[in-house]
Amino acid sequence: MSIDVDPFSRFAQTETVSTEEGETFGKWVEPDVLVNELPEDAIRRYTTPSALEGRPDRISQVLYNTTHLDWLIVALNGTRDVLNWPRAGDVIKTLEPSLARDLIQ
Repeated sequence: MSIDVDPFSRFAQTETVSTEEGETFGKWVEPDVLVNELPEDAIRRYTTPSALEGRPDRISQVLYNTTHLDWLIVALNGTRDVLNWPRAGDVIKTLEPSLARDLIQ
């Protein structure tokens, strides 16, 4: 039985591994958009409004029409401590929406 992976998942390109206990994910394979150097026009700047403070999932919904790409926003900004991130007024990096759509197709 294989793991059903949502195409939006950060694990969409990661190989599954079978063990005696069941299936799991192998080493995470970063999507090309995080590995390759992006052209300058691929990165957008977004000023976090107070209504979306601490909610990368809701920012993803506003920008990409899905909450499932919150991991992309976190990864683009190199954020490790996501509790209460981003703060209102923070200018964060986001991916141009058409490139985000390409990522999940």
